[in-house]
Amino acid sequence: MNPHFLFNSLNTLSSLIHEDAERAENFLDHMSKVYRYLLRNNEEQLVTLETELSFTRSYFFLLKARYAEGLHLEIDVPAEAGMKRIPPLTLQMIFEHSLSNNVLSKDNPLQLAITCGDGWLEVKNNIQPRLTGGEENPEAIENIKNKFRLLCQQEVVVIEHNNQRIIRLPLIPEREPVTT
Repeated sequence: MNPHFLFNSLNTLSSLIHEDAERAENFLDHMSKVYRYLLRNNEEQLVTLETELSFTRSYFFLLKARYAEGLHLEIDVPAEAGMKRIPPLTLQMIFEHSLSNNVLSKDNPLQLAITCGDGWLEVKNNIQPRLTGGEENPEAIENIKNKFRLLCQQEVVVIEHNNQRIIRLPLIPEREPVTT
């Protein structure tokens, strides 16, 4: 998790307290869910997609409070994919990478979409490069690729086409029940 994330979250919470107590309470609820997930799943190799998406919704809630109309997310994942598994914090790392490499504004929001099909999870975003140039934090995507290679011997696919980046993640089948 980006070390500035906690600082930014606390600043957002501080401003919400003065503006709207109910929104501040909702923000704090999502913030606690995010940090609970970090504490519980940091040492796990795999979590269910359902668990990761629940975390992602809370994480996105915090991002949305900060970036408002500069950030959009659409999730279209069928319920039957929920028991498939991925490494924890995979989606968070992809979001952080997208945020650090793209311009966000109300007029040109960063559009994120998570879809699923044929045993793959796809995370898409429009490409709006920052003027500073160069990719920030390229090791985040390499880290994800290495985890999947190690855990399921499959490759993560990254495609950039028509100002859109698509990251395809193989979904790891749910564990087979152990019989004795």
